[in-house]
Order: sequence, then structure tokens, then C-alpha cells
Amino acid sequence: MNNMAEVYRSSIGLQTDPLRTMKPSACCQCPATQISLRHAVVGCFPLLANLLYATKFAAAAIHCVIAACCLLFAYNTLAQSSEGNAGRIHGYKDDVPLSTGQIRRGNVCVNIIPVLQADGFFNGLERLDTAQGSEFRKNSRIVTNFPDFMAVEINIRIEDCDADVYTPVKTPDFIKGMHFRAQWKRGLDLRPADNVSIETKPVMMQEGDNRMLYVMKIRDHNVPLTDHLIVSVIGADGRLLSRMSARL
Repeated sequence: MNNMAEVYRSSIGLQTDPLRTMKPSACCQCPATQISLRHAVVGCFPLLANLLYATKFAAAAIHCVIAACCLLFAYNTLAQSSEGNAGRIHGYKDDVPLSTGQIRRGNVCVNIIPVLQADGFFNGLERLDTAQGSEFRKNSRIVTNFPDFMAVEINIRIEDCDADVYTPVKTPDFIKGMHFRAQWKRGLDLRPADNVSIETKPVMMQEGDNRMLYVMKIRDHNVPLTDHLIVSVIGADGRLLSRMSARL
């Protein structure tokens, strides 16, 4: 195509392509009004250029509006979530379950199910969530601390991990010599609980069953109800095997 154009220009006495040498008129001195076409042709189209410029500006403005709406929606969602928790009341019964723990080796699972008890202290206790934090009440009176004496009942079941129903297995060697540790957590800080003792309790089991029962007794003073109780399982070699927590 280019060769044919050169032949035609030569036949009519033109040496160069007039479109390639055309200079924009005075109305197109601003680069925003000059439109570059294919084959390096420059033409003056002020209305089209202004339309394209306005379109780009409108698109940028729309993007800014969308971003602002997204930020506003996220803020409102967070605010509504906080307001939704405010005023909510959670009641407790006699026992407060901790999170469960599990130690697994191959197809053997040691499932640990701890429960916090305090001689009826938790029965009727209520937690009221406010914008300033949690507040605890019992019988319309404000309660701030845990009782001085509590017990954690730790049930352990040793079973086949892959079985569909409870299938007890022999006690594995890796839990022999294990022991427990109790700590209080406040924020990111951990401190040991005072006066902790562990007792092993007999369990009435059917033949072939394999369960264990431990009772951890804790005597501590002036522990806020907002602290978390952390119970850790430590192996005979000192390594952490599992960790459970109670958060009111």
C-alpha cells in the first residue's frame, strides 16, 4: 500500500505526503487538542480532543467516588459491629468449658476436654458488653474478680483418630510423664497461677475403654474476671504438647 501511494504521488508531481507534513493550525497549539492518527498523521480536532479529555476526567472522578464509598461502607460496618455488641448480655452456668486440646501421633489422638469449676460461683454470673469493655454482675451486683479457689477438671480420651465412632486405643508412650501448667493471660503477658496442685482421679470404665481424669486446683487472689486462664500440657521432655484457654 505504501509503495502504491509513492507511485501515485510521483505521477502527479508530489515529492512528499501532504498529510505527514501538515502543521496544526493555531487552534491546535495546545497538545491536548492535537490527535495523532496511524502512520504519524497529526490533525487538529479540538472538539474530539476536549471530549476525550473530559471522558478521562470523568472516569477518574468516578473512581474517586467509588473509593470513598467503599471506605465509608467499611467504617459504617465496623461501627455497627461495635454498637451491635454493646449491651449484649452473656450468662454462665455452674461450669465454664475451656477450649479443647488434642495431641496426635499417627492414628492415635489424645483428646483433652477441660472444664473450669468454682463451687457455684459461675452460676448466675452475667457479662455485660459495653462500649468501654466487659462488666460482670451477679444478683444485680458488680463482680470484678475470680474466686480465690477454683478447679479445672481435665478429661482425657485416647482413641483412634480415623475411626467414625469412639474407638479406644492403648496409652501411647509420648504422653507418659506429661504434666500441666496453669497461667493467667492479660493482653500479651503471661504469669504463672499461684498454688497449683494436680490430682489423678480414678475413672469408672468399661473393659477396653481408655480415659483419664485429672483435677487441677488453683488457689489465687485478686485475679480480674477479664484475665484468661491458660492450661498447657507439657511433655516429659519439656516441650509444649497442647494449650487450652478459658475466657469469660
